[in-house]
Amino acid sequence: PVMKVRMSPDITYPVPRGATGVRGRAKRECPVQLVCREKSGYYKLLLEYGNPGKERFIAIYNPDGADLDGRRFRIEGRDGSDWEYFTILHTAGGEDKFSLMDRPLQNSYKKIGTRVIPVYETRTDRNGDFFLLLPQGESGGGEYAVSVGASGSRESVVKLEAGKINEILLEEE
Repeated sequence: PVMKVRMSPDITYPVPRGATGVRGRAKRECPVQLVCREKSGYYKLLLEYGNPGKERFIAIYNPDGADLDGRRFRIEGRDGSDWEYFTILHTAGGEDKFSLMDRPLQNSYKKIGTRVIPVYETRTDRNGDFFLLLPQGESGGGEYAVSVGASGSRESVVKLEAGKINEILLEEE
């Protein structure tokens, strides 16, 4: 058996030229999440998700065949009023490409208009400092919703410049 482990570089990592990242400060020892708010850089549903609270499988349209296992996502309905977070544990092979989520979703989502947005995560250290390098080949600059804390409910919007390490200071609670 093979177990995939997603690793994130810290501030000591030799950052490649042209990489996009974020360095900043927030509340000590807590999660920090970035979600791209631009019109592109998200996935769509391959099939409707219509069994809220019961079904742990979701079908995501992934034309590039990116490895989604272990990744966290935010799913939003067409108007943005229904949204929630989930993590993909494993994606089946073959044509179906159903992905097993860490939990069932609480809402139904239509195939048309639903956005499945990658979430970039890190944690602050004991001093409140954090560093996050965005994966190469994915969204770089643009507008991001940033949340601090486990719930992800309190967001600030920041504008990141592609190809550089952006400095941000988040409100400390």
